[in-house]
Amino acid sequence: MKTHKQKKIDAKSIFDRYLALKIIGKDSDETIAICCGLDYHYFYDVAIKYKLRERQISSLVGFKDEFFVLTLIRQMFKELKLDEVFYTKKVTANRRRGLLARKVRHNDKDVLLTLGGDCVIFKKQDDKPVMIIRPA
Repeated sequence: MKTHKQKKIDAKSIFDRYLALKIIGKDSDETIAICCGLDYHYFYDVAIKYKLRERQISSLVGFKDEFFVLTLIRQMFKELKLDEVFYTKKVTANRRRGLLARKVRHNDKDVLLTLGGDCVIFKKQDDKPVMIIRPA
């Protein structure tokens, strides 16, 4: 007899599966308009629908903020034709907390970003970090 392992429902998987694609516009202006139109109640309703706990509701909003910044920067780079010069990536996507979570790879070494940040802009030419952006 086969037993089905029940998947753990968490805020990140709910965000990625049901929300992320809905908040990306065709261009940066549309993405801004979509995100400005969302409020806490929208995320609360989604969280209730998928039976998330109270702390996970806040996580949904946090994922939206990080995703919005990353998506917006990438769209603006493309629109301004800067995507051949710069790229951006999220650097806090690991299980460590605090400063240890803020590592980037530079010249084949791990570099600790002491200023913190969720999104780092790099120069493509040498993979040098140029700017750290942290959603408030």
